[in-house]
Amino acid sequence: TWVDIYEIYVKDRYKLGMQEWFDKVNPHALQEMAATMLEAARKGYWNADAETIATLSRVYAESVVKHGTSAGLVSGGNSKLDGFAAARLNAPGDAALAAKMLASIAASAGSADAPNDKVAGQRRVIDFARVAGPRQWPFEPGGAAPDALGIA
Repeated sequence: TWVDIYEIYVKDRYKLGMQEWFDKVNPHALQEMAATMLEAARKGYWNADAETIATLSRVYAESVVKHGTSAGLVSGGNSKLDGFAAARLNAPGDAALAAKMLASIAASAGSADAPNDKVAGQRRVIDFARVAGPRQWPFEPGGAAPDALGIA
């Protein structure tokens, strides 16, 4: 359930050091999980209480400010989500955090260096033919793509 996901990954139910692990291994993963939960609440798919939404908004905003936007499937270009999160940051000092989050998102949207690669956060163009060579299909004898699919 959404509550279990929230309690395990955001609240660290089992005291595994989830925040530190995400910061070290893939900070955008936690950012996108928070965005997904916020989007579920925003759209009415999850009836989370105000405190949970405020906590998720803070986790999301702090991650965007610290690591830049993930530009993920849920958060990327989702101005309704960004506004929803910013509006729920209402603890002392949260107004400045909301402003920093929105500024970071705006800077990423207008930058040529905006994240395009979800793992490294770097924009790059990959010449797949040069990197991988001809496509290899392990399920076909000789590794060639079947002609019947029109992709050989």
